[in-house]
Amino acid sequence: MKVPKQLFIEDLSPEQIKVIEGRMRPSQYSHAGFLNQNLSLREVIEADAKVLEHHGITHKQVGDKLDSLMGQAFRQWDLASRAGEDYYGARAKGALVDDFLRVFAVCWMGSQQCPFFYETRPSEDGIGHYVYNCGSGSHDFTVKNERQGTEIRFPQLMAHLVRDHHFFEGDTSYRLNPEDAVKVLELKSGVDYTPKTETEILWRTGSSTSDPDGDFCGSQELLRSAERTVDVASGIKLYLDGDKGLIVAREHVDIKEPLKIDGAEVCYMVQFIVVKKELIELNTSM
Repeated sequence: MKVPKQLFIEDLSPEQIKVIEGRMRPSQYSHAGFLNQNLSLREVIEADAKVLEHHGITHKQVGDKLDSLMGQAFRQWDLASRAGEDYYGARAKGALVDDFLRVFAVCWMGSQQCPFFYETRPSEDGIGHYVYNCGSGSHDFTVKNERQGTEIRFPQLMAHLVRDHHFFEGDTSYRLNPEDAVKVLELKSGVDYTPKTETEILWRTGSSTSDPDGDFCGSQELLRSAERTVDVASGIKLYLDGDKGLIVAREHVDIKEPLKIDGAEVCYMVQFIVVKKELIELNTSM
C-alpha cells in the first residue's frame, strides 16, 4: 500500500475533490471539520496561495517552520523531564524557540487523520482493519510571539496539511490564517526553514507480561543468550543481548526513584518488560 507523501489540488479529479470535501465537512472526519459547509476546497486553497505569494513565502516554508517549532518544543520538554523536571510542568511553561517564540501544546487521547488520503483494509486475521493515511496528529499548539504580543493556534496536523496539500483549513475553529502565520512567525522570503535533525540512541519500552516464566516475544531465548546481566535495583535484573534487553522483577518492588537505563526512564509496575534500543530522529533546528 503506497500512501502519497504529497497530494495537491492540481493532482485531483473533480470526483476526488468531491469525496475529500465530503470528508472535510463538520461532523465527518472531525467534529469541527476542516472545511465550512459552504466553502469550496479549490477556492480556499487558491485564495490562501495568493496571500503567501504576496509575501513571497512558500507553503513549504510555513510547514517546515511549524514542524521545526513543534520538534524543538518536544525536545526541550523531553530534556527537562530527563533532568528531573515534571514533563507536564515544563509544557505548562512553554518552550522558548528562536528567543522570541514560546510554544505550548495540549495533547488529546486520540489522533486526527488527514482527510486527503484515508483508506482502510481488513487485517489478515479478519478481526480488525489497517488504516492508511498520509498524516496525523494528536496535539494542539499555541505559538506566542513575545516581542509582538501576538499568537497563532493550530493542530499538529497543520504542518502536513500546509506543506503537503497547501491547505490551511477553511473557516473552522482549527483554521490557521496564512497572513497571521507569516506575521507571527516572522517568516522571511527565501529563508530555508527545513528542520535539522540529529540522532540519539535511547531505550524504549516494548511489550510486557505478568508471567516472567512464560515465553513472551522470544523472552526465554533472550534470557538464555544474554551477553550480560545488570542488577539495576534491589529485586530487579536487566538481561542484555545486543540492542535488546529484558527487565525482570519476580515480585512487587517499591522503588522511590525512577528506574533508568542509559538515562531513559522505564516503567517498572509490571513483572517483565521487553525493551529495545533504537535510533530516534531529533529536531534540533534553530
